[in-house]
Amino acid sequence: MLYYNMKNKTKNFIRQKQMRSETVRSLVECISRGIDTKRKIMAETGFSWGSVATLTTEFLDSGVIVEYNVENDRRTTHYRLTNDEYYALGVEVASRKISFSLAAADGTLLETLSFAVEPINNTNCCEIIKSAYEKYSADSRFDNDKILVTACALTGAVDGENLVWLFSPHHPEIKECELAVLKTVLPGKLKVEHDIFSKARSIYFHHHIEEKSSVFIHVGEGIGLAACTQGEFFSGKRGFSGEIGHIPFGSNNSAVCRCGKKGCLECSLSLEALKKYGVSSLAEPFTFLCVTAVNLFDPEYLVVGGEAVEEMIFSNSAHWQQTIRSGAWMQAPENILFYRMDDCLTSFGAALGCRRELVDFITLNVCR
Repeated sequence: MLYYNMKNKTKNFIRQKQMRSETVRSLVECISRGIDTKRKIMAETGFSWGSVATLTTEFLDSGVIVEYNVENDRRTTHYRLTNDEYYALGVEVASRKISFSLAAADGTLLETLSFAVEPINNTNCCEIIKSAYEKYSADSRFDNDKILVTACALTGAVDGENLVWLFSPHHPEIKECELAVLKTVLPGKLKVEHDIFSKARSIYFHHHIEEKSSVFIHVGEGIGLAACTQGEFFSGKRGFSGEIGHIPFGSNNSAVCRCGKKGCLECSLSLEALKKYGVSSLAEPFTFLCVTAVNLFDPEYLVVGGEAVEEMIFSNSAHWQQTIRSGAWMQAPENILFYRMDDCLTSFGAALGCRRELVDFITLNVCR
């Protein structure tokens, strides 16, 4: 009987700990996403006023959050996470430049620094990234010991699970480059991802649509697509999802793509196509791209931009919204957003992708 009672008490204790951890995490995640008043948190989580009030008081006492008021509503107390405790570092490895963005758990961009680098190949890749980080660390205004996670945004194909950069159109010398050594160089836990996800996250955060069902498209040197549902990107079995630029387009398209095949959509819609054939040639493949993406994913938001199509889109955005909807199934999507490259900060998007780890860490500390 004594054994039975002890066993039940142990189970109840574990269950209570798990429930508290889940409750704390929900509250931390809400505040990190800008759900920042007690009433908003109650509406989002279903928690009682008493539970929310108790936890916010505990968070304030422990320094996890701080209070503030907004100018047009002095009576309502708002909360935000303390931005000087835990950081995430995003790294964009571009053609001749490596950029670093530091972000807090609530998504506040703390700083961005960039450094010119020489061409990257398998032999010098990790050393160049290490050297750039050392420069960043020396110039940074923040304590890099507080960085819990570093995420690298890479072009081409990436094996995030095994930390391998498989290949890159911007770095032709890269082939199955092992990046695990960077775990001893860069601060915190190391993550790597395709830069299309980082670009998308940056734009979503800028336009407050990160939790929506959406399709993000970038048209530059090539075409990248990221499909998102409730803040989660679909990467596919091998991490190669979104390669919509390599579907066939045009019955007489004999142009050879960078991938080695003929007639890919990228041959008709890219910076190279813009230079070769002019902006008027992009209209048909651009419409095909957007309508195909909408019909495949049925998103709430279609988010489109990129260096190759920015001028064309913003010269008559209303026309392009109408053209896409008239070609798509059932006049979808509900929302079409065109973005400018000035609003896209890839390294910041990589840092934003680490917020879950920051929230987990804060939750663990609170529940100790």
